[in-house]
Amino acid sequence: MSVGQYYKEVLADVGVPLIVYPGGAVDSPVSGEYGKVETNVLTTRPFYAEFVQTVFVAYDTVIAGGDILRILDEHHIALSKKGFSQEGTAWKYSVTLYAANVSGELRRLATTTQQSGGPPPHVFPSRNSENLRLTQSWTDSLFEYDLYALLTAFSLENLDKDAPEGAILQRKKQLYIPTAFGIQPMDQYRVHGGDDFLIESVDSHKYAGVDVCIVSEDSRQ
Repeated sequence: MSVGQYYKEVLADVGVPLIVYPGGAVDSPVSGEYGKVETNVLTTRPFYAEFVQTVFVAYDTVIAGGDILRILDEHHIALSKKGFSQEGTAWKYSVTLYAANVSGELRRLATTTQQSGGPPPHVFPSRNSENLRLTQSWTDSLFEYDLYALLTAFSLENLDKDAPEGAILQRKKQLYIPTAFGIQPMDQYRVHGGDDFLIESVDSHKYAGVDVCIVSEDSRQ
């Protein structure tokens, strides 16, 4: 029996069951995987300990960056996957997870009508004056299922720096969300039981499969 197969059988005995939602699609669950979860215990970084975890999985895992994982009724975003090899063959992987602390829906403006004159609609989307009259209509939710994401006022990439936690607090909130959702600037992410957020910018290059968005509260209805 190979090392990878042996480790997979051990995980099935002592690990926790994982439900994988490829690309965040919670209507298409994949079961049958098990993992060993390790919480990052950094006494000087309580936020990091709360939101970042590592799970070790078998050599033949289907998990990829941007997938949503459900572990013991909690949802997480898979950020990166690192292989451990023996004689050139991976026998296990470690997957870095960010906690998905919100779920919501994604809306997009379907039409915007502007009277001649005045600034473009994206400058003052809620302004009404003699020179600018806007009528806006929204699409229905772009997906028929909940979209899980991490909403935070912290830059998680900087949490391993020596700066105190207060020094890395961002003025704008960030939304970490699977790339597969196709989120775009000016979209609205509506948190279930919470606020609406305007997507100001989208960075698709930090992580494979995950977009990092700068967001702000959105008053558009």
